[in-house]
Amino acid sequence: MTDLTDDELLANRLHRVTKDMDEVIGFLDAFSEFVALPEDKRLSYHSELMLAAYSAAIVSYSRGFLKSHSVGYAARRLTTEDLNIFRQQWAKELHDLVIEKRDTMVAHADWEHHNTRLDKEDSPSNGSVRVSSIPQVFAGIQHHQFRELAAAVLSEAKNRYFDIDRKLVSKKG
Repeated sequence: MTDLTDDELLANRLHRVTKDMDEVIGFLDAFSEFVALPEDKRLSYHSELMLAAYSAAIVSYSRGFLKSHSVGYAARRLTTEDLNIFRQQWAKELHDLVIEKRDTMVAHADWEHHNTRLDKEDSPSNGSVRVSSIPQVFAGIQHHQFRELAAAVLSEAKNRYFDIDRKLVSKKG
């Protein structure tokens, strides 16, 4: 355990979030490049690369807003009340959707999105055919808007921790 003040804990979390948002932007830029590739330049596992980049962006984005084991070193998590960007309805709605996709499709396999069933009609007498759902990770999220949200969170978090750091440094002297 450390003796950090609440301001220091918040500044540490905000700084960590800026690093997370840098990752989000990188993953979404990679996703955009995958999308833009002409059909003849795509690898056989192109869709898996797109899904991996998008899933990584979702996980990195969510990291700072979910509880973490950082007691004594950083604020446990940020909430949408901690940043002004979430006063804008589009940002709050997109944030909630990203967190929901992380919680139900990417980090966890909720049955609603990852179900399976035996298809008795199409199963041969000496085997079985199973039908599985495909999680709609991309549905409802425009990657350029997701990138815009990550950039706004990064900018605001950076400004906030700079302000806190400046106050802390001025108190030192």
